[in-house]
This record gives sequence, C-alpha cells and structure tokens, in this order.
Amino acid sequence: MPDDSTHDGPIKIYEGASLTAKAPIPSSDAEFVEEVTFKFFQDGEPFDPPIEKTVPASEGKTESGSSDAPVVIKYEVRAPVVPDDKDSYLLDYHVFYKVKNEDGTTEQHQNLSIRKFEVLPRTAQLKVTWEKDGEPFHNFQFNVFQGGEQVGQTQTTFAKDTKNSKDETVPAGTAEFNLGLRSGFRIVQEGPFEIAEHITTTTRKRELKGDLKFRAVFIAPKKGTIQQYVNYDVENQGQSGIGHEVLIEVGVDGDDDRAVKIGNENTEINFRVTYGPEEGEAVAKSKREDADHPTKALKANESDTTATIEEKTANTKYEGKVTLPGGIGRFKVGLGKAGGDTCTVEIAGSDKFLTDDSITSDQTLKFENWRRVHYELMVPDTMQDKVLAPARRTPVDTTASTTDTTDDKDSQHTSSDFIPSVGRKLQTLGRELFIELVHDASHVFDAMEKADHGTLAPRKFLNLPGDPDTPIYILSGRNWRNVPEGQTWLDKHPGKTLQIHICDALLKWRTDTEDEQVGTKDFSGTLTEATGFVNMLEKFEGLFMPFSGDDGGEGITDATWSADISKDDDGCKYTPELEIEEARHEAGVSGELLVVLDPDDLPLPAATITFNRSINDDESAYEAELGDAETSKIQSFIDSLLGDRDLLCEVDAKIKIILEGDQDTGHGEDECYTAVKSKLEELFDATKEEFSHHPGLDNEGEPRTETLPLREITAPSTAKEWHFQLPVSSSDGKPGPGAIVGEEKTPDKCPVKIEFAVQPHEASPGESEGRNIAFVWDGSKGANQLLRLILQGLNVREDDACSDHGHGDDGTPGDCLEDSNALCTDCIEHGRSRNLTSL
Repeated sequence: MPDDSTHDGPIKIYEGASLTAKAPIPSSDAEFVEEVTFKFFQDGEPFDPPIEKTVPASEGKTESGSSDAPVVIKYEVRAPVVPDDKDSYLLDYHVFYKVKNEDGTTEQHQNLSIRKFEVLPRTAQLKVTWEKDGEPFHNFQFNVFQGGEQVGQTQTTFAKDTKNSKDETVPAGTAEFNLGLRSGFRIVQEGPFEIAEHITTTTRKRELKGDLKFRAVFIAPKKGTIQQYVNYDVENQGQSGIGHEVLIEVGVDGDDDRAVKIGNENTEINFRVTYGPEEGEAVAKSKREDADHPTKALKANESDTTATIEEKTANTKYEGKVTLPGGIGRFKVGLGKAGGDTCTVEIAGSDKFLTDDSITSDQTLKFENWRRVHYELMVPDTMQDKVLAPARRTPVDTTASTTDTTDDKDSQHTSSDFIPSVGRKLQTLGRELFIELVHDASHVFDAMEKADHGTLAPRKFLNLPGDPDTPIYILSGRNWRNVPEGQTWLDKHPGKTLQIHICDALLKWRTDTEDEQVGTKDFSGTLTEATGFVNMLEKFEGLFMPFSGDDGGEGITDATWSADISKDDDGCKYTPELEIEEARHEAGVSGELLVVLDPDDLPLPAATITFNRSINDDESAYEAELGDAETSKIQSFIDSLLGDRDLLCEVDAKIKIILEGDQDTGHGEDECYTAVKSKLEELFDATKEEFSHHPGLDNEGEPRTETLPLREITAPSTAKEWHFQLPVSSSDGKPGPGAIVGEEKTPDKCPVKIEFAVQPHEASPGESEGRNIAFVWDGSKGANQLLRLILQGLNVREDDACSDHGHGDDGTPGDCLEDSNALCTDCIEHGRSRNLTSL
C-alpha cells in the first residue's frame, strides 16, 4: 500500500485506496514524546468533516534492531472519494508531536507534509440528453480517452435506470465507466452519434447534449476491401472488381426496410476519398503520372448535379457530398492503372465528418489495384517431365485436332502448370508487382515429329551434361518466334496472354535480324590438314547453329576450296636435267653395234641406236656417224621422256639414261657412244622446257577451285566448333583437297584455302517480344530468368507514364535478378506502374 517515504512528487492513487502515514521519532527523543496527531488535508484544506487521529507514543515501534533506530508511529487511512465536482484532488497530512518538558509542562511540535498523493476516481459518469428536447439520450455511444489512449471498449448510456456495484441507481441516459490511474479524461463520440454541446467538461461526472445523425452505408460495392483488376475494360460499372473506374452507390442505413426512405434530394452523405498507400508503408503509392487514367474522385457523369467534389491534394485526397434522390447517391473513383495503389472511400451521415477529426466514418470501402495476366506453355514431350507438375499431366494425343481451341476437346492442351518451384516464384513475382498470373494451358507436342527442321540436336552439340546422344530441343534466331508444326495457342484472353515457348537452349543470331543475309559473316581460312575444326567463338565471336536461316537454310553456306599454290612457287617449278651412264658388256665383233637407250626409273620404252661396221680388212671400224633415221629415234625417245609431266614429277624432272651395249674392242665403239651421248644432250637441251606442275593446279597452271556442299565436308560438330573432313577425290576423278592438303608447298602438297559464309549465333537465356517469350529451361536460375523475360515482355509497349526500371539505357527490367533472388526497388516500382491493359 502507498506510504510517504518512497516517491518524489504526488503519488497517484485511486479513491478508497489504503495508505499509511508515518511519524518517525528519533530514539534520543522517544522518552519525551507522549503522543502523535495526524491531520489530513484535501487540496491544502482540512477535510469536512476533518480526518485526524491521535496515537500514543507508546504504540510506536522501531523498524530495525539497531539501538539508535527511530521509533515510528503509523496510522492507516483510506483515501476519501473524489467529489463529484472534481476530476481528482491532492491529499497530504501533517504530524503534531506532544512533547513533555523536564519541568512537567507540555508543548506541540508540528511537521509539515513531505509527501503528497493525487487521488483519482475509479469510476466516472456521463449524462447525455437530447439536444432537441433535453430528454435522456438512451444508448448514446462514446469512447473514453486518457493520455491520448482509449480506455476500455465503446461505452453506451443506459436505456433505463440501472444499479451500479455500489447499489446506487444510475439513471437512464447516463453511463458509468471505469478510469485508469491517470489524471483527467476526454469523451469522444462514436459515429453516427454526435456531441452537440459539452455542458460539464472537468468533473468526474460529466454532462453533454447529444444528437444522432443517420448512418451512411455502401449499396454497391459493399463495404470491405476489394481486389480490383484495373487492366481490363470496365465491367458492371467496375462494381464486380473489373476495370480501372468504379461507380460508388451510397444510401442510408436501414432504408431498404423503410417504406418511406430517409434518403432524398435533401439528404447528403459526406465522403472522403484517399489514394495510397502512404509514404512509409510497405508499398507506397505509385509514381505513375497518367493524365488519361488519373487517381481521382469524379462525378457519376459530366451532367451530374447531385455531387460536389473538392480536390484537397491532387491525385491523392478528395472530399465531397452527394445527395440521395431516390434514396441513392452516386459518384465515381478513378483507380489509375498502377498495381498496388489503393483507394479508400469513407462515408458518414454526419455533416461534421469532413470538419471534425473526432467524427469517424460510418463505413469504409477500400480498393487495391491488381492486374490479371494469363500465360500458356508450349513444351516438347522430351522436356515435360522436368517442366510440368506431374499430378495433372495428360498424355499427348498426336491425332487430336489442333484447330480446336477448347481445353476439353483438344487433348494436346493439358492443365499441368509449371513444377512447384517455378510456380511459387511466379506467384512471388505476382505479389510483388500486384499481378495475378493465371495459367491457361500447356501444349505438349511430339518433338521428333512436330519440331521444326534442325531444332533437335544431341546433348554433345552444346556440351551439356548427361548422355551425349540424348536429344535436346533447341530454338534458333529464325524460329523462336514461331510455334512447332500443327500447334496453336488458345489465346482465350487476347492481348493479356503470355505465350511461353520452352526449350533446352536458344541460339539466336549474333546480330538479331529477320533477314538471314544481314546476320552473316564471311570466312576465309587456310587449312593444312584434311580434317580439323574452326573455332566459331574465335573466328566469328559467335556459335554455329545448323539450319538457322529464315528459310531453314544451313547455318554455313556451301564451302569453296582452292589450292594455295602458284605455278611460280618452288614446289611447282621444274627444269629437266639429263644424266647419262654407260653399261658395257663383253661381246664379239659383229657387223652392227647396238646402243640401247634405257630410261632407267621411268616406265617408258627404251630406244636402240644401230651402228654398222665395214669388214674390208682387219682395220675396219663402226661408223660413228648418226643418220637421219637414228637421229629421229633419239628425238622421239627424248620427246617421250619430256612428254609426260606426271612421270617427270615422280623423278623430280631428273632423267637418268643408261647407254647399254658392247665394250670397246678398238673398232670405234667409244666413238659411237660419244656420238649418241652428244646427240642426246644436244636434242635434250633443245627440247626441254621449264614447266610448273602440281595436283593443285589445273591444266592452265592456275590454282584449282571447287565448291563443296556443306553436308559433304561437315563432320560431327558442336556449337563452338565446326568440324570438317576434306574429300580425297573430286567429282572429276582428280585428287581432292583432302589428298593434296599439307603444311608446306611441296611437289604434291600445299595448303588449301576454304571460304564460306556463316551466321554467327550466341547462346541466350531467353528472349521476349511482348507476349511472345522463348524460355530456356535452367534448373538453377531458370525461375529468375523467366521473371526477367516476363518483365522485359511487359516492357515492350511504350508507356511514358511508367516509372524507370533503374538499370539504365542499356539495361532491362529484371536485370537485378541476375545476381539476386529479389527484384530491386526500382524494378518493383516500374512493374507496378506499367499499364498492362494490352501486352
């Protein structure tokens, strides 16, 4: 219980609370004090009747075991009730000591109060009478506030005389209520009740005059919170949750049950329209500035005279009044196009609602802007197990009609949505941007039968993990915007449906274009081996993708090869040289000497030169003169040696002739050999010519060139490396580039030049052009990338009222998802502020 020794300043206590007054007597003076008198005061004056008490000193006690501890005399008293004409009072007390002197006389000593108590009422009363006639106001509702906080629930005056806890009668039209341990209290009416006049405002028993205004209600839409889809044309005047503008209809509570309506052309309902959310909330009002679709309170129509509207803060706060001809008042609220914006409409029957902050609204209606966007999925059957949730998947019926656009007739359309992890991510995006993403259909098709030419490739083509020969579904720059053969989109919601084509990989043109010629680069390179590859990244800063032209043409044109050799190159130039050896053998003397011209290593016929010998006597000899016939033989022999350049090249044009015949017997044999050798050298030198010869040269000595179809030279390749294998023979039977290619220019080898045109590609995580989206499935970042593609797709249409996404001129919405799992603040604001009426 409170006492006078533990607090500074007045101690707050309830009326009726027990408190203890103390009078300490020093131990040295205790024998001289006969008695102690306590006197209590209210607001500095003695109570009437007085409250005082005299206590003999003998009743005092020490409060500790110390011999010099003071003797304390106590008196316990209950705090009197607070008078009806006060909010509280200040209670204190004085102590009077009767002291006996040594001569037997007595005197009084007084100690003033050093501790004060503020006594507060436990309960208070409010009496309410009608302003119009002064009669008790039954069931008047109000709230009690102390220190800025409401105490208890809403209070109501009694409808009849009622006994309180003290068995006192509280009259009808009066309310009794508990108070907190605080000074003072304030009465605030609960709408639609009003305080017309405060009669008593500072006592525990208050009195006021009250009035009752009618209670305003929403007729359509009804009070509460509505999720409004603002990217659709207005339906049912916006009252069914569709459209960016809503007709508000208001009336008087209970008018539906009244034969005679309270609401009429003389009755007004006050309203306040506030657009938000406010700064500081989790989501603030969008910064979208749209003169065509403002956030604004409006008259029901241009000619309407029933409503008056005042713009307090442009696009944010409006106040007005509307009369109720026929019992209904009408006005409109424009909600704008931004997701997450709110519109709060408050109405009240009180004419003080707009001027007195203490008047609360009768009803509140709140709109929260949302946008609804649909999506469809196009999925090859090779991917459906990892893309679609299995619970609702239906088999693919490749015989079903693809012209049907109803889910129940076309079994290629399945209700299976994305697997849960991606689905949850989509819904997270939707909540952040206030977009409701609705799955319409999934189109599963037979990839082997229906995929576009060149769309399937083995996994090794992209060096993907897993079985290297398992097929993957690849979209390219020419066909990612198209659907597979025989497939169609349902498009049940034109202009509001995202069309998502899912693939394992997307190789788009390095220079994105619909003209395949614009996207090409020329290649001219020198090869030194028959097999090899071209590093596409190094040569073209891009990737190789077969069948990437608009017309389905190949990603590399037909290749043209030419021998990198010239008739002036050392490896091609030949100067015939002649070497003559003799091979003599023993033989007898005869009438003829036969000298055989053997071409040694050349597979050519030999020639035989004949010399005759005179036999007149023992001194006869062979005639060493060569006649025309023999000279002609030698010439023909030389012509055959020099006539076949292929054979000459085999011996590097170095011809060795062996003269075979009899040994010299002293009959002129040596002279005959000398004559043949001289004629051979003479005719060889006269006949020989320098020439150029190489399998890479044509008959005119020019480098051979030829066009080869891509399929004939392409070996199994990847996107990064185009592999080739040059053929060893040409169509005309001549050596092909694979037979002559080499590092050096030798008599039978040379480098080979090859030229072709390429459409360089680059791997893309996905592409979007408005509603059309190509989504590369990626188990790790796939969901984030899909969100980026959706945001980029939504960004295609020009929208000057939309706020910036914050990633600069070269950036796109959702770039923040590259390194984060959450959208940045700018992207959220951008996505919320975008007009999604038509994608």
